[in-house]
Amino acid sequence: MVGIVSAVFNVAVCIGVPLGAFLVLLRRRSGWRVFLLGMAGFFVSQLCVRQPLLALLGQVDAYRLFAAGNPVGQLLFLSVTAGLAEESARLVIFRLLARRGRVQHGTPVWYGLGHGGLEAALVGVNSLVLLVIFPELLQRAGWAVALGGMERISAQMVQVALSLFVFCGLRRKRWFVAAILLHTLCNFMTVVTLFGVSDLMLEVLLFAFAAVVLYAAIKLWKGEDFHEKNLA
Repeated sequence: MVGIVSAVFNVAVCIGVPLGAFLVLLRRRSGWRVFLLGMAGFFVSQLCVRQPLLALLGQVDAYRLFAAGNPVGQLLFLSVTAGLAEESARLVIFRLLARRGRVQHGTPVWYGLGHGGLEAALVGVNSLVLLVIFPELLQRAGWAVALGGMERISAQMVQVALSLFVFCGLRRKRWFVAAILLHTLCNFMTVVTLFGVSDLMLEVLLFAFAAVVLYAAIKLWKGEDFHEKNLA
């Protein structure tokens, strides 16, 4: 029963929250297009560019040997490429919006919700499939199933924070670089599980990291001047 409840929690967090956010923006007639651009940014940067390139790289013998013999190095490589791909997509879309005069103060928040929302939805679909087709597997897994939802909460916080950093990077490039480094660090934090740290403790660390980064990003964002003439 605990596993079933945990899966329902995952679905609520990973699908319900992004869908709810989109419906709120749609009802207010503000930000929903940027939300969809956030989804597109994740889709293109990850599913159309990074993942296919990694699949091709996986066919190279030298890379396979490197990955098999150096899991820490491989994780670092994957973390760096994720940061480069996703933050570059953010920067390109924000620049296009700025040049067309479509920038508002809430633009990075709406984008981050869409970007992280699609990423979360892909995780939520897995839980939904298990919930409908293989509930017995969930029952055996117990509360550990909820870790996926916990991770998505932290990830969504980070995605909004990174969007704020990249948005500020339209004026000062160092914040764009900071976003890449923070994204890399966030992904690379999973390395601790290779050294005996439990999955639950990892989620605690990720949440703490997300909270600190989001706080710093909001503080930075509130102090910036986002008139289009300063961004284009």
